[in-house]
Amino acid sequence: MFQAADGIEGLEVLEKEEIHLAIIDIMMPRMDGIRMTMKLREKYDFPVNHVVSKSQRKVDKITGLNIGADDYVTK
Repeated sequence: MFQAADGIEGLEVLEKEEIHLAIIDIMMPRMDGIRMTMKLREKYDFPVNHVVSKSQRKVDKITGLNIGADDYVTK
């Protein structure tokens, strides 16, 4: 298992490691999970799940699915 503090670090991990599943919080500093998912979908095709808070708008969840997330879980 690998961890990253934000989307930029997450993309760096993807360059170095063989990843089969990503669980991405959409509320991260520097690069949020939406932008990270868009960038990783340019190169990778493994499953991506977003972690969203209960208070996040439904449109954020739908946006995540539309840009390449496979599913989401609520924290």
